[in-house]
Amino acid sequence: MKERLKKTQYLFLALFLIGATIAIGGCTIVGRKPRPMQRKKAVVSKAPAITLVYVKEAPPKIVAEKRPPKLHASAVWVAGHWNWNGARYAWVNGHWDKNPKGREWISGKWKKTPNGWLWEDGHWR
Repeated sequence: MKERLKKTQYLFLALFLIGATIAIGGCTIVGRKPRPMQRKKAVVSKAPAITLVYVKEAPPKIVAEKRPPKLHASAVWVAGHWNWNGARYAWVNGHWDKNPKGREWISGKWKKTPNGWLWEDGHWR
C-alpha cells in the first residue's frame, strides 16, 4: 500500500513538473529584441479593421460655448465639435479634462480631403 502511494505521489510530482515547465516555457519570448519607439504620422490601431468615414457635406460652423468654471487649476478645456452620426452632424459639448503632467491637448478637427470631410480625433501630446 505504501509503495502504491509513493508511485502515485511520484506520478503527481512528475505531472506537476511537466506542467510547470510547459507553462514557464510558454511565457518566454526567445530571440526578440524590444523595438525602439518611433514617432509615426498616423495612429496605429490593433483593431481588426478601421473604417474611415468621409462626409460629403462640410461640418457646420463651430458653436460658441460658455465654459463652466474649472474644477481644478490644472484642468484643460477640450472644445466641443461636430460629430457625424451617419445621417447628420450632431454637436458634442466641450468639457474640462484633467491635464496629464507635461502633456498638451491637441484639438480634433475636420479635414477636407478629395474623398470628403474626415474627422481627426483630438489627443494628448
